[in-house]
Amino acid sequence: MSNSCRKPDVLVFDSDIVNRWFVFQRDFEHYIAIVNPDATPAVEARLLLNLAGPEAMEHSESFEYGAGEDAQDPVCLMAKFTALCDIPTNCILERFKFFTRRQRPGEYIETYIASLRHLARRCRLDTLTPDQLIRDVLVYGLLDKKLRAELLRKPDLTLNEATHASRMAAYIASMLSPVAQDINYASAAGRRLFDGPPRQRGSPAPTRDGPRRCPNCNFASHLFNVCPALGKTCNFCRKLNHFSAACRSRRKPVPAPRSLNNIA
Repeated sequence: MSNSCRKPDVLVFDSDIVNRWFVFQRDFEHYIAIVNPDATPAVEARLLLNLAGPEAMEHSESFEYGAGEDAQDPVCLMAKFTALCDIPTNCILERFKFFTRRQRPGEYIETYIASLRHLARRCRLDTLTPDQLIRDVLVYGLLDKKLRAELLRKPDLTLNEATHASRMAAYIASMLSPVAQDINYASAAGRRLFDGPPRQRGSPAPTRDGPRRCPNCNFASHLFNVCPALGKTCNFCRKLNHFSAACRSRRKPVPAPRSLNNIA
């Protein structure tokens, strides 16, 4: 019988230790009732530690026992592990798990409902007030995932605190948005100016002796929207928005004068 009976899973002390300990207790009680219902308390306590695994054994060595407590008493040992694993409940986080639990592909509806019942145990839904419900839905529905994660870490979060944090996050985002747009525009403008037009596929890369210079001022150390030649008049052609050093008229070849001999 003992070989065919499923054993409880070994305890893993991670962030989900509360649920893991609850499942272990349930499975251990079934296992003992089937495998060795007449076991003495000392044997049952040792069997509990053996099934719980090495991490649980290591934790049990640090348990302190007072008057009337015994390490060989399985009930006392269970109480020690319960105190160790019973992390204070964060109702906001537990309700987030509950309200966002969806039926998985291929999952039986009975299994889905059982999972919801299991999650609901730690949600304290019977004490939920209207303000707490609004706070929870507010946090769950936030588009700012970073802010949502930050608020979910606060077990004593109030509706006023959640509202204030959401308003501040929205205000800061609205203040930073124009700055980010300016930076992105300036970066894009700089790339358009100095990277040159896109090359055709298969064409060789252009060779250059130095950094690409601005066609309006002949400098190479500024972005497009801050060109020093904007609004200035060229001393050579008297046209706007470029310096004489970058004047295209100076680079045009001057046509040779026509003579009377060339006239037909």
